[in-house]
Amino acid sequence: MRDSQERPDYQVLLYEDITDRHMLQEQFRRQATHDPLTGLANRTLLKTTMDEALEPAYPGRRVGLCYFDLDGFKAINDSLGHPVGDELLRAMAQRLNALATMESGLAARMGGDEFVVLIPDSQGAARLVEIVEHMLGEVTRPVSVRGHQLTASASVGVVETAVADTGPDELLQDADITLYRAKSEGRAQWALYDPTHNAEAKERFRLSSAMPSALRDHELYVEYEPVLWLDTAALVGVQAHLRWDHPEFGELDAEDFLGLAEETGLITRLGTWMLEQVCAHAVHWQERFGDRGPVAAVGLSARQLRDPELVADMRRILGSAGLPASKLIVGVPETALFDQRGDPIDALEIFAEMGLTLAVHDFGHAHREVARLRGLPLRAVRLTGDYLNSFAEPGGPDPLDEHLVSSLVRSAELLGLSVVGNGVRTIEQANRLRKLGVEGVIGPCAGGLASAMEIEAMIADGDLG
Repeated sequence: MRDSQERPDYQVLLYEDITDRHMLQEQFRRQATHDPLTGLANRTLLKTTMDEALEPAYPGRRVGLCYFDLDGFKAINDSLGHPVGDELLRAMAQRLNALATMESGLAARMGGDEFVVLIPDSQGAARLVEIVEHMLGEVTRPVSVRGHQLTASASVGVVETAVADTGPDELLQDADITLYRAKSEGRAQWALYDPTHNAEAKERFRLSSAMPSALRDHELYVEYEPVLWLDTAALVGVQAHLRWDHPEFGELDAEDFLGLAEETGLITRLGTWMLEQVCAHAVHWQERFGDRGPVAAVGLSARQLRDPELVADMRRILGSAGLPASKLIVGVPETALFDQRGDPIDALEIFAEMGLTLAVHDFGHAHREVARLRGLPLRAVRLTGDYLNSFAEPGGPDPLDEHLVSSLVRSAELLGLSVVGNGVRTIEQANRLRKLGVEGVIGPCAGGLASAMEIEAMIADGDLG
């Protein structure tokens, strides 16, 4: 302060203790960058650290990323409760963090039971795999939680690459896809990033994400394979196939995308749409040709068969189209005929009461289970497999293949079921199967895939019916 002469007289110092505020700010900062349950880094801090680890600070710098997912963790939560699950997650986090710190790395929780370990300046794939195996050993070490002795395991996707060849988002995606491959190979497995496998997986994910718009944009369509009845040489029915005219990948068979639809749950929408199309085509054939119109066969997946709305949808579609139930064959996988308790799926009896014809696809998939089909309202079975291929060989079928087909046909006969062979290429192959009791065939020898209009032209020409 200055006096009356404007000369410095004395000083006034104002101060405030901001320790609490500073500690609160640090707490907020930590909460923004760390997982509240485990204390590990969260996605935000992981992203920042990854950006630093991917800087080309020196020539040839490499990085490693390990994506962990605990096996069967949901079962622990469901059976022992979330508090026990949370303590198990904390124990796993502490072990992973301790080992990551020893390797100058960072452990982060991605959410749920997923963790990531980032190893900057990786010393190569072999060394990174050693680290992963050490970490898996720690994960599987028993932990005592609230009186329960728990043993966990984890699957790991491992990526080790030059920093110049990747970016943070790509690195995480590659590790995630590799983790998916590790989990598909069983529990407590690690898988090392493979460009070929990951490219295929990325293509699958792209297809999966494009499927909803494929319905909206009318990229899906139905084609049919004629069914040849061998005794009369008549083409008596058609097997429906879902196809996709993809704008990038071209025409795709059902095998290319239905598995993805099954995994994502979109199969119910696709299946309902396909049923509507098939019934509409079948009604048109009936209206134009009467009894000469072919019976249409459509396959259901395991997930479709367990859809609680399936029966109602089937009734609605048949009623809306005006198609008699006797003009539709519903094919179901053998493995999907029974529920988890081993009881027949309820929809089978209801479909039979409606007048639908039920057929089993992939008959004989499990030979010991064939006897379980006794008493189910089935009418036919379809044989599909490589064991049918040797019947097209000039020298005749392989003896083992012949034995397999003969035993399957005999089993079907004892069950009172007609037998149709799938993927039959030649008339000679069909005749050899006929001698063993196969009654009908589907495949190139009966006619290739055809549109609904082409099927109609075949009926008009007398080639079908």
